[in-house]
Amino acid sequence: MNDRVVTLAEVLRDGGYHTYMSGKWHLGEEPEHFPAARGFETSFSLLSGDVAEIYTADEPVGGEMAGGKWLRRGDYKAVMVPLPYGQGEWQLFNLAKDPGETEDLSKKYPEKIKELKADWKQYAEDVGVVETSGAISR
Repeated sequence: MNDRVVTLAEVLRDGGYHTYMSGKWHLGEEPEHFPAARGFETSFSLLSGDVAEIYTADEPVGGEMAGGKWLRRGDYKAVMVPLPYGQGEWQLFNLAKDPGETEDLSKKYPEKIKELKADWKQYAEDVGVVETSGAISR
C-alpha cells in the first residue's frame, strides 16, 4: 500500500473514532507497515505467520462480551464470567502453566489480580465499554 494514500482508518481516527482491525495484514514486517501506522489503534492481526507473539509481555490486551470481561498481560489472564455461567467474580490464571484455565490464582496473588483489573478498567475506558447493571457488572 502506498504510504501517500490515506486509509479510511486514518480518516476515522483523526475524526475521533476508535479504529480496530482484525484479520490478515500482509503489508510488510517493519513497524512502519503495521496496522497502527495506517490508522488502526487496536488490531488483532496475523502479520506474517512467522512471529512468536503479537503483543509484548508488558502490553495488556482485553476484551468483553455479554457482560464477561478478560484482560491478559504476559502469562497472566484475569477473567470475569457473569452468573449463571461463571463465578460472577474475577479469576486469575497463569496461562503458561495452566492453558486450560483450571486453577484460579486470585486468592494466592491478590496484587496481580488487582493490577489486571485496573488494566481492564483502562481498556474499558479507552474503547468505550458500556457496563450493564446487576450481577454481570461486578
